[in-house]
Amino acid sequence: MVSRIRKKIACDGIRNRDLHLDGYNVLLSVDSLLKNEPLWFCDDGYIRDTRYYFSKTSQAEDIEEALDSVLEFLSEASPKSITFLLDSQISRSGELASFIRRKLEEYGIRGEARTSKTVDFDLKTEGGDPKKNLVVATSDGIVIDSVLQVLDIPACLMEKTGIEPIRLY
Repeated sequence: MVSRIRKKIACDGIRNRDLHLDGYNVLLSVDSLLKNEPLWFCDDGYIRDTRYYFSKTSQAEDIEEALDSVLEFLSEASPKSITFLLDSQISRSGELASFIRRKLEEYGIRGEARTSKTVDFDLKTEGGDPKKNLVVATSDGIVIDSVLQVLDIPACLMEKTGIEPIRLY
């Protein structure tokens, strides 16, 4: 648990850095935040929602507001580039990736959105390479264990809005 906490970077720690987002993980957690659904501050230092552990397919439909919140935060945080990775196994992920690309352009953010059959593997490989010096946005413990630096976007948005999570310890 301590090693996960040490990997967490400050909300303003992505300036001029490349950022890869665990797309559904981040967007569904932010969607829970916006809908006032329970978010948990876990003993490893990360914010999580319980919806992520159930079917993502039925919840991926209505996340435009969550996407706008994430992109607004990122436009202020000034990363060098952003890459959203979405699980291709989830219905309509290709359409969502296309929508995210349009939104990135709208916000004037340099980045991309793409689908992958192996999102966790891709994040662990890219985020675990010290030569790449990139940050991964996720709350997935398996991914966190394999990468070097992590940004907890739901926690950053909670901090910004003053919302308190439920503590699990």
